[in-house]
Amino acid sequence: METLLASERKAALFLGANHESLESMTRDTRKEESHVIAPCPVYNLRQSFEEICATFAGEARTARVELTLLADDELPAAFWDMQSLRVRVFAKILSGIIAHTPAGGKVVIRIDRSSSYTICIRITNSGAPIPAEQKESMLHSRSGSLYNAYLCVQSHKGSIVIMDETEKSGNTFKIELPLYKLCMQ
Repeated sequence: METLLASERKAALFLGANHESLESMTRDTRKEESHVIAPCPVYNLRQSFEEICATFAGEARTARVELTLLADDELPAAFWDMQSLRVRVFAKILSGIIAHTPAGGKVVIRIDRSSSYTICIRITNSGAPIPAEQKESMLHSRSGSLYNAYLCVQSHKGSIVIMDETEKSGNTFKIELPLYKLCMQ
């Protein structure tokens, strides 16, 4: 911020403008820009997750893990910041869950509607269960491996939890997201 103000002052001197009026215009512009809200692009969920699975197919094949997508053909369109979700949430979870699934194991991505306005994405594996204390720190600790994923899902007004599939094996990352999210531009 200080660097920006220093640059503005230099610009004011260069242009011969009154610094206070330039600063006032810049502040008013920043204020207006911070309140501009527009809908995110519309995404075909099935197609988006097919692309995500295709991205991780090589990693799964190398680890000798079966990667499966189970999703209705009739999934509604979603208004999400899909680029951010792909990089900060799904890529992080899939990469980790594939790495922690034993050879010959399975990773399943299941997508369905949990309500008229919410999509539920479950990413499940057949690996060893994550200890309870580790689950909490993965999501909620700043040093946790999925803290940024947690923040991204929160910014979409969604939720993310890690559950045991059974007592002896498997983990499920359950992500619930509303179909519509406003994006700041």
